[in-house]
Amino acid sequence: MPLTAAAAAGVQLPPPDYDQLNAAMKRQCTQHNLQPTDYFLLKITQLYEMVVVRHGLMLVGQPFSGKSSVLTVLAAALTDLCESGAKGTLFNRVQKVVFNPKAVTMGQLYGEQLWVCALCCCGTAKAASGLAPNKIFIQLLLGCCSASGTVLISIQQFVSTK
Repeated sequence: MPLTAAAAAGVQLPPPDYDQLNAAMKRQCTQHNLQPTDYFLLKITQLYEMVVVRHGLMLVGQPFSGKSSVLTVLAAALTDLCESGAKGTLFNRVQKVVFNPKAVTMGQLYGEQLWVCALCCCGTAKAASGLAPNKIFIQLLLGCCSASGTVLISIQQFVSTK
């Protein structure tokens, strides 16, 4: 028996209402020339649910598995819903900051000395400085598919703490 079932015995949660989100995701798939298959929409919905409960996460997977497309469609769908005035959890404009950790050294990415502003910190500060009540940001680190375990661990630590 799951822990939540034991803690709230007899409580039935209503199924989430993703009608607006699904419609926006399908519109964005069409605009980005992507096929809105059930599996692709499921992956976008799973990412949305994870973004709702976590302040940082990593998308990890095989090359060409759709990670960037899932994130792009979700960001565009949330922005679309915000601009249309829809009410919902995290229906906000999304600003993406994109880094390729393969193109820079670890010191440039995270900072070598205390007084040197690293790319991750500068990108986070830039995105957060324009934060309004109706705006969030997603920081996307691309190109980690063949990165070493040390690089992935350091990125995960950064994402989890910032």
